Amino acid sequence: ACKAEECRRKLEDLVSVCAIVASKQKIVVDKTSKLYWHWKDRLIKYEEKLFEVLCFEVLVENPYKRCIEVLRLEHPEIGLLSNRNIALDGEGEGKGKGEGEEEEDPERAAWFAKNKQIFQAGSSFFEYTYRVPLSLLYPTATISAVGIVMGSFLNKQKLPNGFLEESLGCTADDAWLCYSSFCELLKPIVEIDPKVNQAFPTLSEADFLATANQQPV
Repeated sequence: ACKAEECRRKLEDLVSVCAIVASKQKIVVDKTSKLYWHWKDRLIKYEEKLFEVLCFEVLVENPYKRCIEVLRLEHPEIGLLSNRNIALDGEGEGKGKGEGEEEEDPERAAWFAKNKQIFQAGSSFFEYTYRVPLSLLYPTATISAVGIVMGSFLNKQKLPNGFLEESLGCTADDAWLCYSSFCELLKPIVEIDPKVNQAFPTLSEADFLATANQQPV
């Protein structure tokens, strides 16, 4: 995963950490030590085996892309848009709604009006998911849902009713469980670098579910 995504880690650093953890001692491990080369050879050997088992399928669906789609930030012809109602080449300007087209709920329309801010605010969560094995535990849709909830919380917005189920096929409870697991997985990193917690908000279950427009049972 470190080689496939933007949060790459140097093999040298990974080997050093593995060697130190395995030795259970506070030692310096670099390219001049036998311990370094012992662990480098082992990691490369296991990496090859892992590739074989996975049939070299090492890429997972990106949560950024899913969020761009469900937040209506993408158009196949011109890329990112800040609003789904932007007209192309003047088409549709000054026109009313077409026959049979339903008026969108005002609350939902107001939420989508802040789609770009919601996406940007939730992106910090996605960046940190690459530091933990969250993508091995939860589907991309659920991880995307957490980012959208966090982005909405930071923008003081509540998700439209039923949005997660309709757009991502998951529930607010699914997203809360994913967020809880993320927080647990991140604890060892926070101990090393406390500033990590400043990158995204810490939500209680009540705040999380309220933002997702679902009240706790």
